[in-house]
Amino acid sequence: MKRKTTEEYKSELSKCNPNIECVEEYKGTNTKILHKCLKCGREWSVQPANILSGTACPVCSYKDMGKKKTRSTQEYRDLLAKINPNIYPLGEYTYSKEKILHGCKACGTHFMLDPNHAMQGVGCSYCNNTKRIQKRTKSQDEYVSQCAAVSPNIKIIGKYSGARRPIDVECSVCGYHWSPMAGNVLRGSGCPVCADTATSARCKKTTEEYKLELNTKFPDIFAKEPYKGASVSILHHCNKCGNDFYARPANVLSYGCGQCRKPYSGEERVKQFLRHYNVPYIHNYRFADLKGKRNPLSYDFYLPKHNRLIEFQGAQHEYPVNYFGGENHFAVQQKHDFLKRKYAFDHNIKLIEIWHYDFDKIEKILQNELNIESVETVTEA
Repeated sequence: MKRKTTEEYKSELSKCNPNIECVEEYKGTNTKILHKCLKCGREWSVQPANILSGTACPVCSYKDMGKKKTRSTQEYRDLLAKINPNIYPLGEYTYSKEKILHGCKACGTHFMLDPNHAMQGVGCSYCNNTKRIQKRTKSQDEYVSQCAAVSPNIKIIGKYSGARRPIDVECSVCGYHWSPMAGNVLRGSGCPVCADTATSARCKKTTEEYKLELNTKFPDIFAKEPYKGASVSILHHCNKCGNDFYARPANVLSYGCGQCRKPYSGEERVKQFLRHYNVPYIHNYRFADLKGKRNPLSYDFYLPKHNRLIEFQGAQHEYPVNYFGGENHFAVQQKHDFLKRKYAFDHNIKLIEIWHYDFDKIEKILQNELNIESVETVTEA
């Protein structure tokens, strides 16, 4: 017998079941091909013979069967109150496997759940997760006891709420406060300040070793204070220009005297202005009781005669700049700038801040602030 064509099959199908259409080419009565339900959009593979004999969409058939056996929303609500009293339906009940909105009486969370699972005792996922975490989470006493055994110098200050959450701790050796992940403390992670100190002590050269290295690289520069570490600023003197300056030994060994290099920055422009008009100043001036995260903070210039402080604020003081350490350094920079502004205000010292976008107005700003009548634009020597 000649096999019917796809068009002939589609025509026969439309008369037999107009809610189903053939998606693939007809290949024979017993060869499964893809069909689509026009009511719900479900696609599935089935033998044409079965479709022509009355087989309908499995999804719609299941829904129809459920509707025939369905209960009302009120009946479902009453039944659920007896079986699973901690949750209640918020949506209209259709049939047992169609998800509807439910609410949790314990925590107030709203979530989608099918009635079939709800009546089997399935409850609020948030409450279930909370209970599971609580079972796995150590008590405060357990955590403190375990930390004492692993890291006896770490004192637990905050409340333990899980290994992957930060907790406030204190170092009993140096008094430093920080908030590591609770699990890291149990793994032996110690105080970062003490660790840096220990590392520095192992690696730090002596004052004589630093002076010898400095003399080899820059014979005109010598240290006027004992060496305290590569990143701790100490007082230096340059025989070439007579400049006394505070700088980190690491920077001095790399770049030498900043005055001799004369980088034409905003700070250098301020310095040239002050020299041009014979304004006495102290460069990189520090107050003993003004400290940052670890080291003392300094102002670019202090003018004793005028009791003024001057700060040239580069772009890194306004927004993160990758060259100066990006986001991490910007946060520290903002804190240091705040401390310096507050210190000047508290001690009744006028702080003159000149921003990078006013680079070409430096002389005019200083003229107004220092009451200098005539200003010649200072240019690079």
